[in-house]
Amino acid sequence: MFKGIRLALTVPLLAVAFAMAGSPAGAAQLPNYSAGLIAPNGTIDAGSGFTVTHTGTGQYVISYPTSTGFTSFPVITVTPVGYNGHITFAVVAALSGSNGSASFTVNILDSLNKQKFVDNGFAFTLMET
Repeated sequence: MFKGIRLALTVPLLAVAFAMAGSPAGAAQLPNYSAGLIAPNGTIDAGSGFTVTHTGTGQYVISYPTSTGFTSFPVITVTPVGYNGHITFAVVAALSGSNGSASFTVNILDSLNKQKFVDNGFAFTLMET
């Protein structure tokens, strides 16, 4: 029983130790990144620095202002979160951005009826390339 507890405590402590150690001399700076958790109604459950517009059933537009400072368009991953009576999948349907901004549309669709948009929560990450 205590082996699992010891491991559970050791791993986070090692992560903190590595984080506090800093980057080695000459290491490249980490790319600009962001993440968020969006509720089915389009409200932000986690994350900041962006806005969300729920434009229709299963359709969401996430926008980052120019002050975000993306120097290249970020790679985006989206994963449906939760279960609303449908098995869903997410599609990044539109991308745009300039001068450090980024905007993308997420469509959430029913896996069994791929033409049916459904409201569902989702998580996303962006990482500058």
